[in-house]
Formats: sequence, structure tokens, C-alpha cells
Amino acid sequence: MLRVRISNGAIVRAQQGVASELATRGPDLPSRFGDCLLVAHRSISERLHAAAHNEGIEPGELSDSAQYRLADGVVHYALALLGAQQRAQQLRAQAHRANVSIMLDWARLQRETDKTFSVLAFFEQWVIDGHPLHPAAKVRLGLSPAEVLDASPEWGNVINLPVVALAAGHAAEFGIAERHNPGDRDSGALTALLLREHPQLGNELAARGGSAGDSNGLTLLPLHPWQAAHVLENAYAPELRCGAIRLLRTHIPARPLISYRTVIPLHTLSTAWPSHLKTSLSVRLTNALRGISPAAAHNGPAVSRLLKQILHREGYFGDRLHVMSEPAAAHFQPTVPATPPSTALGAAQLSRSAALAVLARTNPEQGLSADELLIPVAALWARSPITGRPILAELLDRVRQTLIDTGRPSTRGASAQCFARRYAQVCLPPLLTLLTRYGIALEVHGENTVLVIRDGLPVRCIVRDFGGIRIHHERLTRAGLAVTLHPSSDIATCDANELRNKLYFALFVNDLSQLVQCLARCGEQPQASLWRHFGSVAHTTFADLATQPALADDATIDAEALLKRPWPNKALLTMWLRGDVTDYTYLPIANPFATSSGNL
Repeated sequence: MLRVRISNGAIVRAQQGVASELATRGPDLPSRFGDCLLVAHRSISERLHAAAHNEGIEPGELSDSAQYRLADGVVHYALALLGAQQRAQQLRAQAHRANVSIMLDWARLQRETDKTFSVLAFFEQWVIDGHPLHPAAKVRLGLSPAEVLDASPEWGNVINLPVVALAAGHAAEFGIAERHNPGDRDSGALTALLLREHPQLGNELAARGGSAGDSNGLTLLPLHPWQAAHVLENAYAPELRCGAIRLLRTHIPARPLISYRTVIPLHTLSTAWPSHLKTSLSVRLTNALRGISPAAAHNGPAVSRLLKQILHREGYFGDRLHVMSEPAAAHFQPTVPATPPSTALGAAQLSRSAALAVLARTNPEQGLSADELLIPVAALWARSPITGRPILAELLDRVRQTLIDTGRPSTRGASAQCFARRYAQVCLPPLLTLLTRYGIALEVHGENTVLVIRDGLPVRCIVRDFGGIRIHHERLTRAGLAVTLHPSSDIATCDANELRNKLYFALFVNDLSQLVQCLARCGEQPQASLWRHFGSVAHTTFADLATQPALADDATIDAEALLKRPWPNKALLTMWLRGDVTDYTYLPIANPFATSSGNL
């Protein structure tokens, strides 16, 4: 099969303005960007060829539009590599002076020095490569070079979120409203949360004639700075003119995370661990404009309450599974129908409600023990700027020391086997039980899954982002539970195959395949020997579930689909070329549990 290529001409067009912007920030940056561009072009071309080969896509099927978008991804990947290169030089020098040799120790040292240092943000901003299988993972269509350099996580940025105040009747808030003091007026859930965690907002409202902690019926809503600069005035001009929307002077400083539009605010006088904020962004990241629909805003708190109820019932599965709840959300509520907002790219697809919205998530760093660190799973196979090895390899060094301290075999291979076994024991029983007993498939790929690490080993799994989960109402009802979802939701399903595909692709095909490959390289172990730990734990979990008569049939079918049948592999390139965001296409691939090789 001929290679599917990214046009050099498209890449030349996509990088217009990059060199001149870089030159304003450092004389050596344009030439170094050129080197990064070669690396990025080769890497994304390899992903593209592999995806096209696996999905049967011929070279001629790539349109000019697809070429343009892929070239955009190459340029942004190159900028990400350059940002990481810049930061790595500085970090290596700092680590050397502090006599620190691995990322884990550097993160621990920073937290000991500064109790508000976010270990999670630190590791998230070192995830440079994006989705490991997707050739369009770094597409950021609509961002200028300056905006990338100023606001992307790969450059280690802190950004300032503008905040708007929406008058009563112009916003919908979801969650649980709280009162600060007995005499306070009611605020919506998101507004109450923001006033509590970011007192500077209340101070500005007080200066305008209210009292600190009292929103006077307003809804406060943070925006991504790009959204404020490119969408706010254009799409909401009538509301800005009449005062229904007011842009405050106060900003919320925050660090962007892997997903670009989700951020961790810096600590404030009232809280060391403010809630994470997922913002709307009318920029085409990978394949979609990243709004927050009214359905997502409604469902976040509702699904959070459901999961909290289940986790409480299950005792948090022996403290192995937690979720980052979404306790509050809000979106703009138009008083009259309006056309979608437009951006510099032309007519956007986001509704005015989806383009001005935000979700709050609980901060998982609250309450961590001194010996625990948070690492997103996607960071495990990211390259350490200190050693140049995968961060997982550095974790295995720590595991090896733990094995030595406890008198167990301490080879590199033993460390890899120990990590795989612990990962399986921590993550699989809770996630598979949610699937079979409750009909809930969490989308636990590397970006959505955070590990709590102690002595180099996972002790707890934390899952975030409920926008892509699936809920099977029949199974949920059988468990004696219910959830009220927004009428336009696409997360409910009556199809058990859809339920299984959602979990099995995210967890096994996407997440664990990367983990096992990286463990095999770092630990010099056959992949089959590592997959056995996951297969054994899955088999035991389903066998235990099948002992309950009401669950026996579903447990048997779920087990057979995971352990004996081909796995569902999402056709990422095909879906991307079609523009499919929620309509998934799956192709069967080899199941390492059902083969002797253990290789995907």
C-alpha cells in the first residue's frame, strides 16, 4: 500500500507567521522550530500511515481540507515539541542543582517547598504528544502562533481567565446552591462556588454596590481568553450593549491542562485547591469545536450525584476508585433564538449556549497524603525532561527500590510485572463492576484517568470527564438507581454492545495497550506476560459478579466480549475524515487475552 502523505505545500501554508512570531521571543527559536517541524512531520506521517493502513484508506481519499488540517496538526505539534525543549533545558539545570534525578522526586520537592504546588498540573503539562494513535491529535485550527505560545500547556503557561457576569434570566446554572452566611441571598451553584474559591470576584462585585459573597442574582462565568477575545463581542453584542452580560475586570489565573481548554486555577486566599474549570472554546481541537452543550452542563452535576451514590454504596471499591465530580455548571441562556456565533474562521457550529459555558470539577489534590502524588495516565509514556526516558521507566526505578526494601526480587522485569499487577488490581475490578452491575461505562483513556502513586505504584484511580460516558438504563434500574438526563443527551444507551465498546476501547485498546507496550520496553518483558495480569483480574472480577443470579447473564456476556472476542478499535482516521464526533465506527482487532502472543 502506498504511503498516505501530508503535503509539504500544506505545511508551508500552515506555518505562516510562526517564524516571525518566534523571532520576537528568541533569535534561535525559528531555526530550532525548523528541526522540531521535521520531527513532527515524520511522527504524524507515521501515525497517519498506520491509521490509513489499518482502516483501508487509500492515499487519494485525503481531501485538500484534510491535508490543511493535518498540516495544522504538524505545525502545532512542532510548537509543542519546541516548548517542551525550552522548558526541559531549564528543568534539567534546576534538577541538577537540587541533586534530583527523576520527575517524581522533583515534583515531591516542589510540593515540600510550596504546599500549593500542583503536581497534577506539572505532569499534565509534560504530556506533549497528544493522543498516541490519532494522526490529527494536535490539530488546533483557529489559534494564531502567538496564542499558542501564550496559552498552550506544552509551554508551561499560566493564563488569565476573564469572567463575565450574566444578568438574571440570561443564564442557566446547575448543581447544588449554597449560602455563605444565613443572611445571604441565594446564588446559583457555580456562582456560589466561584465566590467561595475566588474572593477577588466578590470584592469587585462589592465595589459595584453589592456585598462580598453576594452575586445580586448574577451568574458568574469564566471564559477561556481566546473565547473572550474572538467570540464574546461578536456573538453576544446585544447582551453586552444592554448590560445583560458584563465583562469584569477581575481574572482567574490558571494553568491549562492536557485538553487545552480545561484549567487548574492557582491557589487563592480562601482555598489551596480550587475547582478545575472546563471552558468552552470555539477552536477546532482534533475534529470538533469544543463547546459545552446545555446537555453537558445539565448532566455533569446529575451524573456526579449518581456516581457518588454508587461509590458510597460500594465503599469506593476499597478506596480504589474515585471520580472528579462536576458539582456545578452554567451556560448562557438566550432569550430569543439566534444564529450561531462566528469567529475568524467563519460561521462556527457552536450554539450561543454552548459557546458561553463552563463546568467545575472537584480538585483531586485536596486531601492527598504527603507520600502520594497524582499522575495522569497519559504522562506515563511521556518522555521525562530530566532523564529522557518514559516517566513510567522512572516509576519502575522507584518500584525496584521498594522491592529491594521489602526483600523481594528487584530486577527491572520484576518491577514491570509488579506495576502491571497492581494497576490491574486497582483499576479493573471497579470499572468492570460499574459496567456489569450498574450499566455505566466510564471513558477511561489516558487523558481522563489519573493515578494516585505511592512508592512508584498505583494505589487509587481517579476518573474525570463524564461527557463521553455511556449509561445503560436497564442495568441501572436493575440496581435500584436512576438519573435524570437532559432530553438531548447522547450518553444514554439501550445497546449493551455500545456500552461495552465505550469501556473496552478506552480502557483496553487505548489505555492499557500503550501501558503494556511501554512496560514491556522499560522492563524488557514479553507483552503476553504483562497482559496476563489484566486478563486474570478481569476473569476473577466477572466470575465474582456471575455468582449473583441477577447479574449472571450480563457478567458472562461482558466477560466473553472482553476475554474471547476481537476487541473494538475505534476507526479514528475514518471518523475524523467524516467529521464524526459522537457517531463511532469500530473495527475488530486481535485480542491479547485470546491469543498466545499477547500483542495487539
